[in-house]
Amino acid sequence: MTRSIAITGGAGFVGLALAEALRLRGDSVTLLDLAPPDPQLFARTELAGTRYLPCDILDEAPLRHSLAESGADLVVHAAAITPNGETSQTQALTIAEVNVTGALRLLAAAQATGVRDVVLLSSVSVYGALGGGAADLREDAPATPDTLYGETKLAAEMLCARIAPTLGLRLATLRLGPLFGPWESLREARPDLSPHAQLRQLSAHGTPVRLAHEMRGDWIYSRDAAAMIAAVTSRMEAAAGGCFNIAGGAPFALTDWARAMGLPAPTLTPDTPDIAPRADPRRGPMSAAATAALTGINGGRSMTEAVADETAWLASWQETRT
Repeated sequence: MTRSIAITGGAGFVGLALAEALRLRGDSVTLLDLAPPDPQLFARTELAGTRYLPCDILDEAPLRHSLAESGADLVVHAAAITPNGETSQTQALTIAEVNVTGALRLLAAAQATGVRDVVLLSSVSVYGALGGGAADLREDAPATPDTLYGETKLAAEMLCARIAPTLGLRLATLRLGPLFGPWESLREARPDLSPHAQLRQLSAHGTPVRLAHEMRGDWIYSRDAAAMIAAVTSRMEAAAGGCFNIAGGAPFALTDWARAMGLPAPTLTPDTPDIAPRADPRRGPMSAAATAALTGINGGRSMTEAVADETAWLASWQETRT
């Protein structure tokens, strides 16, 4: 059964990847965002038929209007500010308002417009950099965030889980692992690209790239994450009230990915890295067991498979741009 789905923050990295997955199975998709997508990305054939409507997640009346106009019967809440170290200091109040208050405004808008099903996108950041020392990071592991982003995402999780049932909404919470892959672009709400994209850009300019460490982690390919999110949207009766990891396959190092992509080998210089570390190799990988039981999708593809798909996507991206 196809659905009509709205995605807040839909013009961003996760939103566009999810739109591709939803359009592939025939769903009607509307992107709700402050600014439209990158026009070259939005013009790709994978997104044919996708609509964009302007929307400020903090402006209640226009939010309700856009959600009603979308005709959605389910909304995926992907709108958030993903800060870096600098913006966590300079925009802390704005980040908290968007990430926490924005989620609550979305619940109110969903109830007001008759959208019963809500998927809340959260983050591996709620577990903290080390994940409490767990060898296999399950959804019932203690949440010990140690960044502003992780704290705001956990606050949104807790409040939405408490409030959604009182509004008659079915809520599923999905914690996304560290992402890389197609559909990524810089936006005001996401001032840094993934380490993979940064490494590729720096290498393209002939710049020797320095890393603090090899950045081994449970990276998840964006198309795999989108497929898992899409699968949850078709299983809301079972997913409602639950929390699920959107996790990758076997962990791998950024240095290994660079080699597989044919990029110059980065050097390890702990004191002067060009790319801020995004994964702590001491954290155990996220468990995909609960999501696999719900959706039948057991983690993401291997690094080798992701490299092959991303290489083909980048080649088609270059053709689109020229």
